[in-house]
This record gives sequence, C-alpha cells and structure tokens, in this order.
Amino acid sequence: MKRQGLLVVAAIAALSACEGALTAHVDTVAKAGSNELSIERLGSLLGGSGQIPIQGAQGREVAKNVANLWVDYQLLGVAAAKGDSLTDPKVIDQSLWAIVAMERIRKLGEQVLSKMPATDTAGNAAKYAAGDFLAARHILIPFPTPPGQQPGQPANIPQNVKDSVRRKAESIRAQATPSNFAQLAQKNSGDPGSAARGGDLGLFPKGQMVPQFEKGVTSTQPGQISPLVETPYGYHIIYRPTYAEVSQQFAQAIGTHSRQAAESTYLKNLETAAKVDIKGDAPLWTKAIAQDPEGHLKDDKVLATSTAGDFKASRMALWLTSLPQGPQLRAQLQNPQVPDSLV
Repeated sequence: MKRQGLLVVAAIAALSACEGALTAHVDTVAKAGSNELSIERLGSLLGGSGQIPIQGAQGREVAKNVANLWVDYQLLGVAAAKGDSLTDPKVIDQSLWAIVAMERIRKLGEQVLSKMPATDTAGNAAKYAAGDFLAARHILIPFPTPPGQQPGQPANIPQNVKDSVRRKAESIRAQATPSNFAQLAQKNSGDPGSAARGGDLGLFPKGQMVPQFEKGVTSTQPGQISPLVETPYGYHIIYRPTYAEVSQQFAQAIGTHSRQAAESTYLKNLETAAKVDIKGDAPLWTKAIAQDPEGHLKDDKVLATSTAGDFKASRMALWLTSLPQGPQLRAQLQNPQVPDSLV
C-alpha cells in the first residue's frame, strides 16, 4: 500500500485566488495506481463544504492534506479489493503504531494516578475560606466605552459620567440580597457572559481576575455581598458564595489541581531519571520538520537524548505523519507566534 507519489503541482497556487479558477485547469495533482486526481476534482472537494479555507499558505496545506487522503483511500480500496495485507495483524500494528503508543501513554497515566493517594476532602471548606480557589457572582454596571477603545482599556472617563454609573450601581446594591442576587444580575448586569447565569463566574484561581476585582472577592466573607468595587470595566457588586453552594465544584477543582500537580511531579522525576536532554536547536529543527515531514523521514539529526536512546528528526517526522492530529500539530508548529519553549 505504498504511495505512488504525491505530485503537488504549481496549479495548487490557484487555490489562493478563487474556487472558480480551479475549473479552468485539467492538471493532475496526484496519482494512485491508474487513478488520477485532477485539479478540477480537488477544487470541488475543497469547495464543496463551503467551510474549508482555500486562501494562501493555509489553503495550500489543506489542499495537500486532502490530496494525501485521496491517495490513501484510492490505494486502500485497491488493497481491499485484492485482499492485500489488510488482514495481516503485523501490518495493521505497524500502521497504527502511533495511535497504539498514545493509548499506552494514556493507560500508563491512569495506572500512575490510580496508585496515588485520594484527595483528602476533609479540609476543603478551610481551603475555600483561605482562597485556594475563588468563586463569585457579580453584577457589572459598566463604564461607557469611548470610540475606538475596547472595554476595560484605560480611558479618561469624565467624573460626572462615573458618578452617574456609580449612582445606578448603588441603587442596585441597595436592593441586593443573597436570595435575589441571581435575578438582579440577569436583569441588570452589563457582563453578557455571566448575566445569563445569574452573574455566576464559577471557580477561578488567584491571579485570573483584575486585581481590584480579586481584592473585592477575598475581602468579602462567603455568603456576603461586597460594597461597590471599581475596576477599569465599571462598578461591580460581588456576591461570594458559601462553601455549601460550591462544594461539588470546589472538590472537583481541587482534585483536578492535585492530579495535575501529581502528573507534573511524576513526569519531572521521569525526565530526571531518564536524563532527558533536549538539544538547543531542537525547536528550529522541529519547525522545519513540520513544514516538510516526508522530507525528514530518513533524517538522522538528533533532537534529544535520554537513557532510552536518541530521539532523531526521522522519528519526529514519523510522529507528525502518523498521528491523527498530525495536520493540526504541524500547523501549530509552523505558527511563528509559538515560542520555542512550547515547541
């Protein structure tokens, strides 16, 4: 089932113009045995959904991936008709090695976590009171946004305008109780994301909200409503839920946090014991491999070393061409905004 070669011709550049231009060409984009994929047929495959990007470099990458799939399916159909190799377990295992490897990693993670002590929930109420995770409902009475600015950006709002917004906020604050807070938020809050949920912002870690808002939450006792809190967005009325109101979400958040910490510790210890050493030029090479993985399938450049051996460019290329999410990974790796640390 070896590919007969993907011939992506210059006509692919027509994708950056418009779909209509594709129909004027009869060039062959790819061949699989005696079958050929014409540029016209590729254009219809790409344009049929109306949702596939066909512009610029992204369009060309999508076109290449679609042509690759066409070749694979053509050869798969021929092999199935001939009964060739599709029933050979060794061939199947070899073809699915990347998926099997990822499943083994997932299974190992489950086994490691199953051996770790269960999260102790006895002290969760005290952790919530201490602010390990915060929870809040709020009603936002927003400042008007000056033309050309985004909400929350520093702006010179006239004092009389701020005073008017404050008076409205004070009027709503005077009506607010824990029992009617959600209804008041639905009716009055200028934060559309949370207003529909009765002002509920859910659980969030320290440092996620602007400092003035976080201080307003932490200085309010659970079950109480804050005084007005001013942020660059406007005036907030904050209700801090009691632990009983968020106990299930808090237990889940603490559990997730504990598992993530345990995973990070395990992986760090694993890397130390295995003496993993990622080469300084590995990010640069990885980005190059992402641009042309098939061109690096025999590349012996060492990207990293460990007690398990060398991790070479050829292996990276094999991962990027074998994983189901390979096209998305390659696109991410080619993004110039992605930092080397993440690569």
